[in-house]
Amino acid sequence: PPKLLKYELKGRDMSKKELIEEEQEWLDTLKEWLGDRKMTFKLGDREKIGKDDIKELNEEYKDEGIHFKIQKAYKYEVEYFIDGELYSSSFIVVIKAGGRWYSMGGW
Repeated sequence: PPKLLKYELKGRDMSKKELIEEEQEWLDTLKEWLGDRKMTFKLGDREKIGKDDIKELNEEYKDEGIHFKIQKAYKYEVEYFIDGELYSSSFIVVIKAGGRWYSMGGW
């Protein structure tokens, strides 16, 4: 959400442009590392994040001066493959706030 992005940028003392450049550098490094190999991913199991956890997160954000409300949240397992072979796995969290869905990365 825009309010959370603004908070994160302030905390990292960087502009939106600097964040985009940093992410592009990461993608360029990944592309170089992969070379001719192909990376794909698969979303696995989905776990609903409970109302109590969402309430706690909303209170933490409010305490930090970030005024938006998470309405729903899910945690997804993600499997990463290189040339069709499992390389690693992790998870991402997807939230609904202000009627829109956002990927929040790992949680």
